[in-house]
Amino acid sequence: MFRYDYLWAREEASGNRRGLKQRPSCVILALGAGQAVYLAISHEPPREGQVAVEIPPEVRTIAGLDGARQWVVVSEFNFDRHGPRLVAIPGRRGQKRYGTLPPSFFEEVKSAFLAQRKAGTQKKVDRTKDAA
Repeated sequence: MFRYDYLWAREEASGNRRGLKQRPSCVILALGAGQAVYLAISHEPPREGQVAVEIPPEVRTIAGLDGARQWVVVSEFNFDRHGPRLVAIPGRRGQKRYGTLPPSFFEEVKSAFLAQRKAGTQKKVDRTKDAA
């Protein structure tokens, strides 16, 4: 998990090229050519039409997140080059990586992500063509 300049689909639809807020994001899939699929992590409960997996308290601790309730949103994703939009975590001296999700929780998130892919309802924000 990394701190990333995540661009919500609704922000892109409004003409934004950068996310309005840098946030923790989960890399669900790393591809060749340095590309990755990022899922947003949010303190906000899922909005209407969003699908998300709540992060259990013990997983938040292991992953290096704060203690507030958080969700991994699986109903949309950013497709991007890995690296250029990563940003430093506040208060952690240039560190960009939070930690790693435990394998069992990662599998839960991956299954929810793949179910959304199969349903054909995910929103994709392709940022590979934009300059970072």
